[in-house]
Amino acid sequence: MAANNQARPGDPWKFQPASGANPPVRTASRPGAVSNGPLPKPLDTTTIDVADAKGNLFSASPSSAWFSGGTFIAGDTGVPLGNRMQAFVLDEDHPNRLQGGKRPRTTLSPTVVLRDGKPFLALSSPGGDSQEQQALQVLLNIAVFDMRPQEAIEAPRFNALHYRESFRDHRVYTGVLQLENRIAPGVGESLARLGHRVGVVGPFMMDTGTVMAGVDAKNGTLFGAADVRRQRFVVGW
Repeated sequence: MAANNQARPGDPWKFQPASGANPPVRTASRPGAVSNGPLPKPLDTTTIDVADAKGNLFSASPSSAWFSGGTFIAGDTGVPLGNRMQAFVLDEDHPNRLQGGKRPRTTLSPTVVLRDGKPFLALSSPGGDSQEQQALQVLLNIAVFDMRPQEAIEAPRFNALHYRESFRDHRVYTGVLQLENRIAPGVGESLARLGHRVGVVGPFMMDTGTVMAGVDAKNGTLFGAADVRRQRFVVGW
């Protein structure tokens, strides 16, 4: 499929179930400034995913999105103050506009997965706006391509940057598609011919750090896996 390098909003309401209630009023939105500048640098998000012997699953993605890596502590409490309000935009016509009483949209996507209605997997990843893409690729590697957990995490990744960035000045990197260089060169060449602006990074250099913990119902055991990207770890006790 040919690339579409326009940066425009979608329409989430068309996916809502039919009901008698009127949907919320839609507001117009304009894409952020298109930029071909340097790619964003990793921020500060980390992740933790836990599975226990009773089948309980826990997934969290602690993150504060501090400007320039600065950490601000509330007095002597030891509590760091977050900066997620930078995800607001100063566009009066945008649904994510800065407004009293609102919460900004968030990139964080800790995930718990059930299999046949039973606890199966907790997974999450840092990576700003790319978190969903990275976690989904790992999940599909397990659920569709039948990979083992560590194999699923270490498999080559791609990442589309075609979105309005949540941080800093909300740039849009239109048409940019990153590939790890373990993906066959012919794949990148084919995508470039379709109009994608392909960039190649090192073998384990995608901006991510996926971790998972889960329950193997068949064998009655627990499992975990961690990304060599960003030096993730698995611990059992």
